[in-house]
Amino acid sequence: MQGSNKSFWKVIQQIGGGNCGYRVNFITNNIFVCRPCRSNSLHMYIENSNTGKYQQARDFRYKKYQYECQTQFPARYFPQRYLLLIKHGDTINLIKFNFFESLLYQQDCNCILEQCLEFNSNQFNGGLFGGVSENGEFLVTWDSRSLQILIRQFKEM
Repeated sequence: MQGSNKSFWKVIQQIGGGNCGYRVNFITNNIFVCRPCRSNSLHMYIENSNTGKYQQARDFRYKKYQYECQTQFPARYFPQRYLLLIKHGDTINLIKFNFFESLLYQQDCNCILEQCLEFNSNQFNGGLFGGVSENGEFLVTWDSRSLQILIRQFKEM
């Protein structure tokens, strides 16, 4: 095909030895997180300013989960609010990111658990499904315990 511009994804780094599970998300161009299966921690990978390679920088522990996850509820990061919404079993965690510069990383961060929504669904897979609006203002859920669709609106405190 003459004159066509081809675009493709090329592997530039492999990170081994981990169990990343169902949730992998970029927070910024320099930071991504993954939530391992059967764990209540979030692994944070940050690009090293000297090497240009991502390395695991820290773990952020949040509320202990009761049940394992399914893939039907993707995690979402909202840059305008610095918030990550991530499901774990029958719980939805809202994690706030605080960014700063460090010697090793051009962009580094700390995390704070802002809110934890527990559904107590008593299901092996969490029994919790849902999604969030594009701007992060509305969260819709359905859980196997209440058998209801719930719509929540985000309020800044």
